[in-house]
Amino acid sequence: MCLWPELITEPANYRPANPLHTPADIEPEWYFLPFYGMMQAVPFKLGGLLLSGGAVAMLFAVPWLDPAQGAGRCTPALLRLGAVVVLAGSAMATACAGLHHMQGGWLLVARLGMVGYYAYFLVFLPLSGRCGQGAEV
Repeated sequence: MCLWPELITEPANYRPANPLHTPADIEPEWYFLPFYGMMQAVPFKLGGLLLSGGAVAMLFAVPWLDPAQGAGRCTPALLRLGAVVVLAGSAMATACAGLHHMQGGWLLVARLGMVGYYAYFLVFLPLSGRCGQGAEV
């Protein structure tokens, strides 16, 4: 880093700032890309903001969404692994869509990524811990 700082830093950081011109190729860092893709995939701005904020808020709600946390799981391990793969794939697909302009195929990829992300937390987690609870009543 001391000998070649250009290897890690972005060359755009060395250009002088121009408050009258916004670059067309602006994009956030990699860890914000899924949320940026979610904001772009919704046609109205408030909906995109609520969906991307809800994706972060969903992480804080995991203890209440997963009733089988810490207890013995009745969901097969292969199904749990598949659900986590869908979750990671959805986040990566939405991040890749966030790198591009939301048109055509990228818009579809971002929306399917959002569906996969929210389905994991709102469908799979609550249902994975309830498979044996109804039989005891």
